[in-house]
Amino acid sequence: MRGLYFTDPQLSAKSPSGRLDNFPVTAYKKLYEIGMLIKRDNIDYVFCGGDLFNTPRISLKYAGDIAKLMKSWNVPIYVVPVSYTHLTLPTILLV
Repeated sequence: MRGLYFTDPQLSAKSPSGRLDNFPVTAYKKLYEIGMLIKRDNIDYVFCGGDLFNTPRISLKYAGDIAKLMKSWNVPIYVVPVSYTHLTLPTILLV
C-alpha cells in the first residue's frame, strides 16, 4: 500500500491580508496537484495531519468545492480532527 501525507493546508475562502495571490485559488490548485500525484504514483490512501480549514466557519459552497475535488481523488482520505476541525469534517466527508 502506498500513502500520501500532507498537513496544515489552512484552507480559507478568503485571502489572508498578507497574501499577494488569490489564496483560495492557489490552495485549490495545490489540492488539484495532490490529486495528480495520487494518480501518477498509484496512491492507495491520503492522510491529512490536521488543520484542513483555518476556521470552523467555512461557507458550504467553499467546503463543497473542496470536498468535490478531494472526492475525485477516488481514495480513502483520513483527516486528523484538531481543535475546530470536528465542526467542518462532516461537510467534507459527506459531499
